[in-house]
Amino acid sequence: LVVVAFWQRYSFRPVHIFGILGGILAAVGGIVVTYLVAEKMIFGAQLADRPLFISSILMAIMGVQFITTGILADIMVKIYYGQNGRKNYLVERVV
Repeated sequence: LVVVAFWQRYSFRPVHIFGILGGILAAVGGIVVTYLVAEKMIFGAQLADRPLFISSILMAIMGVQFITTGILADIMVKIYYGQNGRKNYLVERVV
């Protein structure tokens, strides 16, 4: 049931859901990397032995990949509805 609600809500604009998730991941990863680099510059802390550094870089990369996936899915949806003359909306009720 959750999948059906998700599909109806975001099937015409997949970049919204992937962009939000990707933006959150990239922002959190970027903030943590910025903090760790500032900590290294100010206090001289080592980054090589901290798993948080690798995790934050991974989060930033995953965020960029989610955003890219959303853009590609949006392009595919526009091509799908544009070529076949299909309507890209759902009819709530017929009067």
